[in-house]
Amino acid sequence: MSESPEQPVRKPFEGIRVADFAWVGVGPLVSKYLADHGAEVIRIESATYPETLRRVGPFVDDVPNVDGSGYFANFNSSKLGVSVNFKHPRGRSSSAGSSPGAMSSPSPTPRARWPASASTTNPSAKSARTSS
Repeated sequence: MSESPEQPVRKPFEGIRVADFAWVGVGPLVSKYLADHGAEVIRIESATYPETLRRVGPFVDDVPNVDGSGYFANFNSSKLGVSVNFKHPRGRSSSAGSSPGAMSSPSPTPRARWPASASTTNPSAKSARTSS
């Protein structure tokens, strides 16, 4: 009797795309869990104001650097990433609108200055807002 080859185990969130606008703490961690379990998570970050976790150590070789934060690397593994200048008209119309899901964190920045959430450009989109 021949054994059939094992089918790859499908992850629970495979096939889901999430635009991740969240920053510091809970939001990046939740979207990391989604990515670790199969979702395609696209980390969308301001090109003019880097994520706060990028300024928190530990740092590679103990040298502070926005690309060397251990916290940022840990909370954003398994994700794709892009920096966008939200002050530019083309940046404000980001590709997040094609995502069926979005994560965000409360921001002191007035909501009107942020790009349209996925739910305004994709009526069937779901969004989650976290607080730390």
